[in-house]
Amino acid sequence: LIVSKTSGKMTVMYSVPINNANDDVIGVLAIGIDAGVFSDIVRDVNIGSEHPFIIDLDGRIIAHDINELVMTGHNMLEDEQAKSFIESAVASTETGVGKYTREEEKLIAGYAPIKGTHWIVVTPMKESEAFEGIVYMRSRLSLLMLAAIILALILAYRIARRVSGPIVILKKITDSMSKGNLMISDAATEEETQALLKRVDELGELGRSVNTLNHNLIETLSNIKIAVDKVAHNATLINKTASSVADGASQQASATQEITSTAAHATINVQNTPFRMRHPRFVKRARASIPVQTATSM
Repeated sequence: LIVSKTSGKMTVMYSVPINNANDDVIGVLAIGIDAGVFSDIVRDVNIGSEHPFIIDLDGRIIAHDINELVMTGHNMLEDEQAKSFIESAVASTETGVGKYTREEEKLIAGYAPIKGTHWIVVTPMKESEAFEGIVYMRSRLSLLMLAAIILALILAYRIARRVSGPIVILKKITDSMSKGNLMISDAATEEETQALLKRVDELGELGRSVNTLNHNLIETLSNIKIAVDKVAHNATLINKTASSVADGASQQASATQEITSTAAHATINVQNTPFRMRHPRFVKRARASIPVQTATSM
């Protein structure tokens, strides 16, 4: 790579020896190519906002989208921020990838030797642009994950309501039943009750079982009330009968007491009667004079 004396441009010189029949070098065939051709080629290639460039094994720029760097023969090894990367590139005979910094801009660059030359092509790309797609995808994934989490929470809430709702209703009903109130309508609305009874899962079966239990309790209590009313009625009749018997017994006792009193009075009279009056004939007459009392009973 030389500067043309005629044009003042950077020129790439290609040369081959000319040999005679004895294979002796008798001359050189040389041709110069404007180095700007290579710069035009790399300038047409875009890697994000960057362009590739070509350097030789000494680190000097052969082709670059900035012509000034080519014309001045800028050496990349003199750039402290890129020196480590360029040293790795010129020392390697294989393709590779590395990083370097340019004016506080981080770049990721690949490099590969150009066969048949002592040149190396470098393809830099800004790190921000290299990961732009990943950052975008990460943002999209974050939004998707957030949406999925919100949807999962909504579904979880609805499922929890669907499961816990009937349980809360059953708890209200059973609490009301435990307090002696068998009116389901006092614990739950008709709509809630029907929705529970129409379920086809285990909660629906439990609801129907509780409803059946409630009806059976109501029926049982109704039968008990009927039986209690019958017992109370019979007890009233027994009480009336006992009262009548007690009244009859009281009347009979009164009559018996009157007879006993009369007999005792008569006995006293007999005892006070003179001896002659105790003759059987007089006694018979005295007894005949005692009125006869008839006791009545119920």
